[in-house]
Amino acid sequence: LNHSQEELFFDKHPSLIYLKVFGSLSHVHIGPYMRNNLDPRSIMNNLVGYDDHSKVYKIYLLSTKRIIILKVYHL
Repeated sequence: LNHSQEELFFDKHPSLIYLKVFGSLSHVHIGPYMRNNLDPRSIMNNLVGYDDHSKVYKIYLLSTKRIIILKVYHL
């Protein structure tokens, strides 16, 4: 009774490494091709959720007040 459906079906433990805390503050890195030399290298953001159909994160950018979708997200 202490097993998830994934454990029972696939006979292995699910990976929880990609789960993050909602509302956690972090920085989104801006690649060198997207910025000039004097622009900041990252933007402050909040994690607001996960996508329903794929393994991506929904991120709220505090500076632009927009939600973007990222595949890679590190705290």
